[in-house]
Amino acid sequence: MGVMKIILLVPGARSRFGGAQRRLIRVLNKIGATDDAILLAGGGNAEELRGSLAMAGCDVSHFRRVKCLEGPALLQLAGALALVAEERPDVIHIYDAGRFPFGLLTLLKPMRRRSLLSIVDMRYGLGIGGRFLAPCCRLATHIDLLYPGQLAFYESLSPTPVTVTPGTFTDLELFKPAPKRNLVAFVAARLVEQKNPRLFLEAISLCADEMRARGWQALLCGKGEQEAALRAQIAILNLDDVVSMPGYVATHEVMPAVRVMCSVQRGGNYPSQAVAEAAACGCYVLATDEGETYRMFDPSYMELVPPDNPAALAAALTRLMHLSEEEWARIAVAARAWAEKNFDMEASVAYFKDVYRKTAAHA
Repeated sequence: MGVMKIILLVPGARSRFGGAQRRLIRVLNKIGATDDAILLAGGGNAEELRGSLAMAGCDVSHFRRVKCLEGPALLQLAGALALVAEERPDVIHIYDAGRFPFGLLTLLKPMRRRSLLSIVDMRYGLGIGGRFLAPCCRLATHIDLLYPGQLAFYESLSPTPVTVTPGTFTDLELFKPAPKRNLVAFVAARLVEQKNPRLFLEAISLCADEMRARGWQALLCGKGEQEAALRAQIAILNLDDVVSMPGYVATHEVMPAVRVMCSVQRGGNYPSQAVAEAAACGCYVLATDEGETYRMFDPSYMELVPPDNPAALAAALTRLMHLSEEEWARIAVAARAWAEKNFDMEASVAYFKDVYRKTAAHA
């Protein structure tokens, strides 16, 4: 694919720029399209966005422009329209299209024949979310889905071509195994209710005596609205000697030394960036059996536990604490092998090259 002018529109720069968006930044860098690509985000400011991406290991230096649209939704839409008119891109990629306001751009005639909608939230396949998106989907050039389970819904909703992204991937050079310590980790950029950090602490409290006896420690990494309450919970449960909260830590700085990573968020873990990074680092993963998490499952490196069940999570941790060094070594090799086979970037690069080419052909 030759150099193509792409405008990537992402809502909510401050609060919503998560793993899925960061994966796409890496794909665009890999494609080589970024010599003439523009990242346009709603809310926040460009320096904040650059900083948060750099902290997450995402390089945006090759983007010709990185701009944040401030103000209310209508002003953001007006700013996006002005930039599209100025730049005349080959593709307008509206990411997280169900989140107001950028999906509405497809309702405008100049946008329809070159718009790619990426739908990355399961809620938009249900009820109100789906109905809000329906006219946008019918007018877009192409629809990209993150969740395979939503394919039938969106195919029935619109005659627009619908495809499913290959899922997650990780940087296999950045995330590598290292000598392991007896650590179990909960790693999140944002400590919010959906990530379910309280469940992690409740499970740790149930097996804390075993952890003390066997020399294990827990890490609860991240910052956000629940941080103060979680620190208070640690004190109430008398876990200060077992659980550390270092704040936000870049995943590649902590995960290589971890033996067990817990991904227990509500609504499902697929296609969890953290799970892919943990596997690449040779970790064992305990994940709640919700949504489409099973699509990432392999018994060589992962165990699915019932959702909202701290006793089941604690029982799994207790069993793992009894494994020998030889068993841990086999897990590390198997997890890394699974990551190299299933979480490589090339499938996503090929997918988006093809989708961008097809979208641009309709302009």
